[in-house]
Amino acid sequence: MTIKRRGDRGYWPDAYVGKRQSASRAIHRIKRGQRVFIGSSCGEPQALVRELAAQFENFTDLEIVRILSLETTPLTDIADKTASQSFNIRSFYLGSGKPKALSRTKRFITPINLSAIPRLFESRQLPIHVALIQVSEPDDFGWMSLGVSVDVTIAAARSADMVIAQVNPRMPRVMGRSFIHVDEVAPNVAMATCLRSRRGLTSRENPRPAAHEIRGLDSLNP
Repeated sequence: MTIKRRGDRGYWPDAYVGKRQSASRAIHRIKRGQRVFIGSSCGEPQALVRELAAQFENFTDLEIVRILSLETTPLTDIADKTASQSFNIRSFYLGSGKPKALSRTKRFITPINLSAIPRLFESRQLPIHVALIQVSEPDDFGWMSLGVSVDVTIAAARSADMVIAQVNPRMPRVMGRSFIHVDEVAPNVAMATCLRSRRGLTSRENPRPAAHEIRGLDSLNP
């Protein structure tokens, strides 16, 4: 699918409204066997992710690409329960994922520096077929901001064959290279949800296990 860039169309609000769909209909456009990038961290498009999880029986061998491997997300849970027949999870960082979980299911870790991930997408070494992102509402010129989480999401969106965006009025507009035009998104899903947040880290009650591991690493040095 070729995405038409800004300037290829006339009055952008007409096209923007014309491309609006429900989350169910938008996710239904994803095809089996495709590679799907999910916007990261607190910018995760929760409405789209929930709908993707709800429709998991419609998919076979779908590869989910995300920065962190998280054990508590619906997609990871489905990947485990279905022996990855519906979803395969590819992450760039282990996160809360456990090595045993990675070995018993089709879950992949692709270790790479964060700064190198955009080129991986743009060069099509790891082609993204669909990018699920969350953005702010468009301004008067049709530009939407990725808000609180830009990182590699902007590269994934610009190199994807299709971009599905959750347009969230609660997503703040953040200046810098965080903008994507409505002409680069098809379809868009208007839905207000609270942004994900990260609670403060709790201190370890017993630091000895960590100290023991560090001491073991020292013994490996020549």
